[in-house]
Amino acid sequence: DAVGALAAAGRLGPALTGAETGYGAVYVVEIVLLFATLAVIGPLVRPARAAVPRPIPRLDAPASPASQRAR
Repeated sequence: DAVGALAAAGRLGPALTGAETGYGAVYVVEIVLLFATLAVIGPLVRPARAAVPRPIPRLDAPASPASQRAR
């Protein structure tokens, strides 16, 4: 409403004296908020970097009692 009042008073220049000036100002504010939201959300949706695979330590199981009897 403040932009509309400034436009009606002629303080924004002769090209911006119409009623559509307020709608244009709201549109610009919405676009700025949209880009700000995308800038904030961007890092949250970025895929995580692949971790360097570590070698899995091998666990050798002791021989089972059945295999020890066969010896």
